[in-house]
Amino acid sequence: MAWKPRGLLFWLLVTAAIYLLCWSLVFVLYLGKRSAVSVHLEAMGFGSGAAVTVGGGSAGSAHWTLTGALVRGFTVTGIDARAIVRLPVLPRECKRVARGLGGLCRSRTVVTISPLTASLSRFESLDAAGSRARRVVVTLPSGQAANGSVEELAVNTEGSHGPTACLSSTQAGTLTIGGGLHLPLGGLLVSPPCEDGLRLRVRSGRPGKGAGLVFPVSKSFTLTAIARTAEIAGATKGMLTVTNPRELRPLSDGGTVDLRGTGTLTVGVRAGFAGRPTSVTVAPAHVTSARLDDEELVPTNFDRHRSIVVTAFFGGLGLLWVLVQFAKFFQQQVGGER
Repeated sequence: MAWKPRGLLFWLLVTAAIYLLCWSLVFVLYLGKRSAVSVHLEAMGFGSGAAVTVGGGSAGSAHWTLTGALVRGFTVTGIDARAIVRLPVLPRECKRVARGLGGLCRSRTVVTISPLTASLSRFESLDAAGSRARRVVVTLPSGQAANGSVEELAVNTEGSHGPTACLSSTQAGTLTIGGGLHLPLGGLLVSPPCEDGLRLRVRSGRPGKGAGLVFPVSKSFTLTAIARTAEIAGATKGMLTVTNPRELRPLSDGGTVDLRGTGTLTVGVRAGFAGRPTSVTVAPAHVTSARLDDEELVPTNFDRHRSIVVTAFFGGLGLLWVLVQFAKFFQQQVGGER
């Protein structure tokens, strides 16, 4: 049976189907996606329940650091917490501290369980860090005490082996642990890597679940977190800046900002003191998503190039129509000659 050429309508439908398929692929692979834009955030005026949450994903790439914070105490807590705190206390105090806490002394390390609370007779310097976390939640202070110190700030690390901290003391003072154990601080300087002081290991379960550091009273406190995603909730003042296209969006009414970076985001938390407000900043970075109260501010590539895409699509349809008319004319000419 000899093959017969298809009719004009058939080829018209085939050509239109191929054309639409090509545009569908372009939309899926490019137009429906969001190209990275640069953002910058400054937020302040946080109310009750305000928090900063950064995520490192399943790889556990989130980490945070706290350097030179002036604190009057801290609490290690968590259902499955593990944390290591180096104290400005001579290692020979290990057995006495272990007895006072009902723990064990092992090689200059006191092993005890959480929650564990420590208070200081004066402001002392504390360094802390957490790494390889799936998520880090920083609960921000909702107000200020009469002396200008923040009420409370908590750092909870999930999916890591827990935070490490180092307490330094350059002057005489008293460290109270567990409410009843009083340790004199004779000015023993303990600085990173904190090799000279007594080590306190706090644990209460399996590693990798969650551990927290709570700071009820602080003076100078700046925490830096680095992760691929960041959520800032509870800000009543501030500005979110998005570029390309440039857009300035004020923060109000305790809204939520959700950012997803192409690389890492650097989030800075500065706890207020002496009448200063708590502030959160996100350093300029490239993101593929920036949501303010569930409103997406990063346009898709289709929205960004809408006029060009619409012109190209209908221009392509017009070109196809011209080609179809030319094929029809050519077919009529050939048929007439026969």
